[in-house]
Amino acid sequence: MFPILFFISLGIFLGVFLQFKRRRIIAWVDKVVVFTVYILLFLLGINIGGNEEIVASLGTIGFQALLIALAGVAGSILSAYILSRLIFNHEN
Repeated sequence: MFPILFFISLGIFLGVFLQFKRRRIIAWVDKVVVFTVYILLFLLGINIGGNEEIVASLGTIGFQALLIALAGVAGSILSAYILSRLIFNHEN
């Protein structure tokens, strides 16, 4: 836990004191973060591909993931509809 807090604090410190180069630094950090995410996804794919149990049950896992995603979308749409009716009903 300490390394996580240390690096977050270091990032905040550098962000505060390097504001004069902010745009250039943010553009560079954005590229580094995107590249790092791609590397992590690639390594995750290698890890999943090497796990025989996950590969064997990929159809079931994929179907369950699809159901969870659809339930999340349906819940979001329903919540947005209900909230919009509650919020904008007062204007009429």
